[in-house]
Amino acid sequence: MSRRTIISTCLRCLTLGSSILACSNRHVDLGGGTVAQEVQRGSRCSASTIVSDDVSVADQDDLDALLGCEEIRGDLSVSVFEGTDLRPLRHLRVVDGWVALGDATLSTVAEAAPAKVDRAQQIIEAGWLPSLEGVESLERVGGLVLQGLSAPDLRAFESLRSVGNETLYISGAKNLIDLRGLEQVPPFTWIELNGNPSLESLEGLQVASSLQQLILESTPRLADIGALSSVESVEGALFLADTSVPNLDALSHLNVVYSGLGLIGNAQLTQVDALASLINVSGGLAFYRNPKLERLPDFSNLLNIDDFRARDNAELSAISFNFPHRQMVSLIDPSDLDIDDWDTSSGVIEIGSNPKLETLAFEAGFTVAHVVYVHDNGGLTRLELGSLRRLDRLTIKGNANLTDVNLGELQTVDSLSVGDNPRLDPSELRNVRTFESEFSGNADEPAP
Repeated sequence: MSRRTIISTCLRCLTLGSSILACSNRHVDLGGGTVAQEVQRGSRCSASTIVSDDVSVADQDDLDALLGCEEIRGDLSVSVFEGTDLRPLRHLRVVDGWVALGDATLSTVAEAAPAKVDRAQQIIEAGWLPSLEGVESLERVGGLVLQGLSAPDLRAFESLRSVGNETLYISGAKNLIDLRGLEQVPPFTWIELNGNPSLESLEGLQVASSLQQLILESTPRLADIGALSSVESVEGALFLADTSVPNLDALSHLNVVYSGLGLIGNAQLTQVDALASLINVSGGLAFYRNPKLERLPDFSNLLNIDDFRARDNAELSAISFNFPHRQMVSLIDPSDLDIDDWDTSSGVIEIGSNPKLETLAFEAGFTVAHVVYVHDNGGLTRLELGSLRRLDRLTIKGNANLTDVNLGELQTVDSLSVGDNPRLDPSELRNVRTFESEFSGNADEPAP
């Protein structure tokens, strides 16, 4: 399941609408006394404070019609429109389904109504929903989705005590600095924060020890992830991209990530030593474009990992594969692999475009793999193939200063390609048993 599947699937149900019922000002007996309600003509709650179906709000009239409503037994979706005022929701205590503030349906109407999408984006850019006043009475919701709002904080949710599906999705909240206001909500298990340019801290967020998914993406000022200190396992993917997180010390208790761990484009990330506690990363590890990442930890506790990729890390100086307890990489049919399409393959070890990488060694753990691809590492001088015995494909390409490749235990490579390594004498590699091989542009055979 992709990391957005559960969100997009659930949000599709929010497009359902309901008719607006006529009513007038009244008093409502709630059983514990008579409470005066500000019910206006046209309210949906003339006969009952409970709405039994989904509510889709397309304009302010739809919101005004909810004045006096205390419970919605379906979803509540508020689309983006100019001048949105949530105050008519001030009596609302319970929403059994999703609460989605923001145009949750933009992705579904993009092709059919591009003008509507463009207008919604214009409203968001101008500062949609600068205040969350009106949701202060909410105590229980089924799920929480906030998209495109310009409110500076979430304090209006301080009465919230329950999110039924334990899911939090916040996207495009341009002024949000932290998550204070959610302190009373029991721990979330699915967290996706995407495109929140002012977010600096996860303060206020309660996080479960076992997560379904954790995505922190396009949050360039996010540095404080201390709220994640309880996390021990992630059933889906763990993905940090375009943040200012300096280290992963908050994840020192993390043991298992079942669908892969990716660290991509984190401008201030210098070390990830906390990942030494990992035991299982079924979907693989990926370290891309982290310009200050200096080192990777000793992964000696790992029992299982499918892929390992490190690419475009400007300060990374050494990589050692020392997984003494690891099971072998799963193999797939070599014909299924497109060497330019790494995301569709498995059993891939790719080390590329790390200009300060000097040494790369396979010390223990990898004995059989589908692909090892070592390319364009300008500072790499020595490659130790160590524990590797059999490979479907080995490509060593474009490493300008590579002079030494130690074959270690390597016996068989189905497809071997060694090229554009001008200082490397590949004579030893020519003796490896292989079905097909290609050599060009190396020290013994300069490129034309």
